[in-house]
Amino acid sequence: AHAQQTLEAGFTTVRNVGADEFTDLSLRNAINAGWVPGPRILGAGISFGISGGHCDGSSGYQPGSPMSRGGFETGAADGVEAVREMVRYDVKHGADVIKICATGGVLSPADSVGVQQYTEEEMRAVVEAARMMDRRVAAHAHGLEGIKAAVRAGVTSIEHGSILDAEAVRMMKERGTWLVPTLLAGVTVESLATAGRLPPAIAA
Repeated sequence: AHAQQTLEAGFTTVRNVGADEFTDLSLRNAINAGWVPGPRILGAGISFGISGGHCDGSSGYQPGSPMSRGGFETGAADGVEAVREMVRYDVKHGADVIKICATGGVLSPADSVGVQQYTEEEMRAVVEAARMMDRRVAAHAHGLEGIKAAVRAGVTSIEHGSILDAEAVRMMKERGTWLVPTLLAGVTVESLATAGRLPPAIAA
């Protein structure tokens, strides 16, 4: 229903940067096959980040519960070799674009919004693996250091980009990195900061 509403609103191509169990890719395939109406979808499949980070869908669950298993299926990949494997795992299942979490996020239970999570080396490995498979990389990033590390690593786009400075903007312009700002995320981060629910360094 949402795909049809999106198409009828005039959007003929959309990008979906992360969905559990590759549901975005299943919907894309159904649209491409003519089974349901909808726009052209460029899907990322499972977005991923560090264990316990913003993209790890198994975070916050009681150890031993079915939802706490972690791993590629829930968006957790640690270290250079693992992130390369995760890129290939997503592409194997049909991902058009790769989505990583360079920093923490607003709604995840176990991390801080602006703190860098992946190292620059890990992000560079993601970008290299994706380029070898003709895919671009989108990086969820709120905090300044995570944004800069992701840009230096060669990602195609920064999603959110809540905390930017002049140097980060200059770096993005020099490298041709796109900024995909998110109004809701920005408002949420601002409200958390105003309520004193973010560490001072992040709130600033």
